[in-house]
Amino acid sequence: MPGMKMMPVRDMPRKLENILPGLNTIFYGPPGTGKTYKITNELIPFFTDREAIKSNAIVALEIVENLAWWQVITLVLLDLKAAKVQQIFEHPLLKVKLSISNNKTPKNTIWSILQTYTKEDCPYVKSSRRNDLQFFWKDKNGVWTLDENMLKETQPDFFELLDQYHREPAQRVLEKRYELVTFHPSYSYEEFVEGLKPVLSDMDEGDAPLRYHIADGKLKRLVNRAMQEPEKDFALFIDEINRGNISKIFGELITLIEPDKRSHKKQRHPLAVKLLYSNEEFSIPSNLYIIGTMNTADRSIALLDTALRRRFHFVEILPDASLSILDREIEGVHLGRLLAAMNERIEFLYDRDHTIGHSFFIGIKTYAALCQIFQNKIIPLLQEYFYDDWEKIRLVLADNPEWGKREPEKFIQEKKQRQSNRLFKIHLDDYDDRSTYQINPALATAKIPSSAFQKIYDSLEL
Repeated sequence: MPGMKMMPVRDMPRKLENILPGLNTIFYGPPGTGKTYKITNELIPFFTDREAIKSNAIVALEIVENLAWWQVITLVLLDLKAAKVQQIFEHPLLKVKLSISNNKTPKNTIWSILQTYTKEDCPYVKSSRRNDLQFFWKDKNGVWTLDENMLKETQPDFFELLDQYHREPAQRVLEKRYELVTFHPSYSYEEFVEGLKPVLSDMDEGDAPLRYHIADGKLKRLVNRAMQEPEKDFALFIDEINRGNISKIFGELITLIEPDKRSHKKQRHPLAVKLLYSNEEFSIPSNLYIIGTMNTADRSIALLDTALRRRFHFVEILPDASLSILDREIEGVHLGRLLAAMNERIEFLYDRDHTIGHSFFIGIKTYAALCQIFQNKIIPLLQEYFYDDWEKIRLVLADNPEWGKREPEKFIQEKKQRQSNRLFKIHLDDYDDRSTYQINPALATAKIPSSAFQKIYDSLEL
C-alpha cells in the first residue's frame, strides 16, 4: 500500500501477537465495524514486503508447481546437458517437485520417463513403450542427453523456463505472502484445496477430447510456498468464512489447522493426511496464519460449525460510536450520538449482532451525504433486520408519536390505512386493519430537516 512502511520479517511474530491471539483467528461483528479494514490496513502489511528479492526456492517452486514429471525431468536434463539418473535426482528443481508431490519412488519415475521419451533407434534402451515426443538419448555408460534442436522445435518454452530459473533478479520486487478468498454457499474443496479441472487438447475444436488434470487450490498453493520459506510468515485471509460449508470446503484438513498439529522444523513427523484427488500426503506448516471474518448479521455465530469454532480464536469487533472521527457535527447533527442512539434501540429490539457499524458514518462530509447514507444504506439495513416491520424501524428512528416529531421530520411516513370494510364491504375478523408506509421523499433530496436526525438522540440519555 502506498506510503506504508513495512516491518522487518524478524519483528513480525512479536508484533503480530498484538493483533492476533493465535495462528487461527476470526474477526466477527455486525456489518460496517471495520473487519475488512482491519485485514487490509493492519494485517496485510505484515505479509507484504516491497523490497523483497525472490529466493531460489520460490523461483523454483513457481516454475515447477504447474509442470508434470516428464517436463521437470526434461528441464533438468536441459540444464545439466549430460547426466546420470542420480545427478538428475539431486537437481534442485527435481527436489522441489518431489517436495510438493507424493511420489514414493522418484528414481523409478525418472527411469521410466527417460525411457518413454527416448528415441526409437537408441541401442541402449529396450523399452517398447514410447511417447510421440522423443528427444532423450542414452549412451553405453548410462549418461543421458537430449536433442536440443528437436526440443526447440517441439517444446520451445523449456528454454524460457530455464532462463527464468538462472536469471538474476534485476530489481527488488513486491512480495505478497498471502492469499485472499471469499467463502460462499457454493464454494468447494476443489477450489480451496485441489480438484479436477478440464483441459482441452490442441486438436481442432470439434474433435478435441475432454481431459482432466488435478489443479491446486488457493490453500494448497500457499502451503507449498510457506513450506519453501519456513523463516517467513504467510497468511490466508478468508472473508465471510461463516457463509461457506466448512465441512465441504476443508474436508479432511480441518484437523491439520490446529497449532499443535502443524509441521515445523523440529517436528520430524507432523500430522498429515492423504488428499482426496492426488493422494498426496499433506500437512500445514506453522508459519501459515489463517484469518477469517464473519458478519454476525448474516448468520449467527451460534450456528457456526462446531469443528471450526474450537479451532479458532474469536475476536469481536463492535460498533464504536466514541471514535474521534465521529465526534463532530454536520449541519448540527452529531454523528457519534446519532449512531449510539440507534444502536441502543436496535440492541433492545433485536440483539447486538444486528447493530449498525461505525464505518457507515466515516467519510461523511456533507448533509446530503448523510441523507444518502440513510436512504441507501441505513434504512434498507433496518428493513432487512426487522423483516419490513415498519413499526420497529420507526422506533429505532424515533418516528413513533411519543417523540413529538412533526410529519416532515419523520423518516418513515404512514402512507394510508387499509381497512377490510372498504376493500371487501365486510369486516374480516382474521385480518387487522393495516397501514402502509413510505420513506420520506425529502430524504432522497436532502430536504428533510436536520431536526429529524437530532431527535433520534436528543431526548435519549446516552
